[in-house]
Amino acid sequence: MAIALSNFEGLCGFRPYSEIRFFLEEIPEFQNIVEYDIIDKFKKDTTNSQYLLKEIFYKLMTSEKGIISQNVASHKKKLQSLCNDKKNVFLAKLFNQLDCWFPNDVGCFCIYFLNYIQLSPGQAIYLGANEPHAYIYGDCIECMACSDNVIRAGLTPKYIDVETLCGVINFNGAPAESKLFCGVKENSYTTLFRPPVPDFAVACIKVPADEVYELLKRDVASIIIVVYGQGKITAPQDLILSTGKVFMIPANVVIQIQVGFESLELYQAFVNL
Repeated sequence: MAIALSNFEGLCGFRPYSEIRFFLEEIPEFQNIVEYDIIDKFKKDTTNSQYLLKEIFYKLMTSEKGIISQNVASHKKKLQSLCNDKKNVFLAKLFNQLDCWFPNDVGCFCIYFLNYIQLSPGQAIYLGANEPHAYIYGDCIECMACSDNVIRAGLTPKYIDVETLCGVINFNGAPAESKLFCGVKENSYTTLFRPPVPDFAVACIKVPADEVYELLKRDVASIIIVVYGQGKITAPQDLILSTGKVFMIPANVVIQIQVGFESLELYQAFVNL
């Protein structure tokens, strides 16, 4: 789960198949990189969309760097000639920004396969297992289940393993809205984000300045990070809080916080039982 702390942008999960078909049809560079026959099958055969998308995506991600570079340059040139409305449709600003950060990277073309999501502070997305994603811009609180792998395929200077990635990711198409995840108010200061998995839940706690607030008691241990403000814990023991501090609360312990002259923003993670 990622909860936006600032204006936030990311790629998250495969787009609905109809949107991917539109981009494959309208962007000729894809037909230069991937065999036209496979693209044509994907456009016509709606019963095997998931399998055909996997084949198209694999061929794109494993294409020779020279071919990708040539087609990135070609697509950039065509984006420049579009009117403003069409530039928005084809995400010209995003494509050019990614190419600026990672020149001639195959990941630049992934914006036409994956949902592009923009979040305001406080909004969140939830990613299930094997969901392809990329954080593009902004700050967030990220909480994830224990995992034995982080597999990358583009838009990174780190190790890339396309073969493994394409073997495990989920190729289901779904709209961007389906990735948004709303929290539930527990009280006037606490919003709980509880995904449909037992691994974790996250509470966002925002307390105004000069308040004394008692954190909700949890029946499991939790970890808290202070992302903004200052204050101090006055019970069961004294502890000064400031931005960046992390502390652990045992199960069933009541914590009282006295907030200083500015508001305090905390995030609390715990097992979702």
